[in-house]
Amino acid sequence: MIEEQRETGTGKQLTQQDAPKDATGDSIPKDATDSIPGNSNLTNQQAYTYRPLDRPIRVACAGDSLTLGRIGTNPGEDYPSILQNMLGDAFETHNYGVNSVTAIRGLNASYNKTQAFQNSIGLDADIYLLMLGTNDAKYWSQHSHKFATDMKSTIQEATATRTISASRMLLAIPPWVKMDYGEIKNDILLNHVQPTIQEVASAQQIQLVDMYAVTFNRFDFYTGDNLHLNAKGYIELSQAWQKAILCNYNGVCETGESCETCPRDCRLNCI
Repeated sequence: MIEEQRETGTGKQLTQQDAPKDATGDSIPKDATDSIPGNSNLTNQQAYTYRPLDRPIRVACAGDSLTLGRIGTNPGEDYPSILQNMLGDAFETHNYGVNSVTAIRGLNASYNKTQAFQNSIGLDADIYLLMLGTNDAKYWSQHSHKFATDMKSTIQEATATRTISASRMLLAIPPWVKMDYGEIKNDILLNHVQPTIQEVASAQQIQLVDMYAVTFNRFDFYTGDNLHLNAKGYIELSQAWQKAILCNYNGVCETGESCETCPRDCRLNCI
């Protein structure tokens, strides 16, 4: 089990203050007591008055070997390390990937049993990135009925103890499998795992990042085992995460976003 924690930078999130209109001319919601869709723990007033952090924004990267990457053999060939470089010193990424783990619970390979998962919760992250499902395909015939419920349980457990009211959860659809890898079959991922994750994200009102679409038919993104990504693939994965973190158009200025990266939502000096 490997946990890589990157302790870099002292950057601060940009201050986001009230403004009457954004760059598009849209008025900011007037009723500060209205809740924000998809972020029930925020009010409109909170959404536009985030205070700057006195530390980097903490990003927990949780998942299986596609998150862990090839830290042992090729340092830097993991998306959390690459994402750190892309986001810069205002952010601080932490790698909580574990080989072969599943969202399905009750197995020896269940992610919720790992110390890495507990450490990811203990980080009290501002942003929590979760990418599981690839290894679940191996157990689909026996345990498919548990996947949605167990994924929801993992999400709830990862977010239940957060002390940061403006923290975010992002859920990924796992990457395309170039060629069936043992019991990990792309057909199961595409036709069963993927739609189930989409349903979970919709039900939980969680931002979804489609890594399957990012990697589909990109043969040049994969190592010789046809399952794990190479450096080029991890760069693309990291760019997808970066884009999702810096701007999620939903009418809310969320942690990690700013007027510069997401002017329609953040409305700070957007002139």
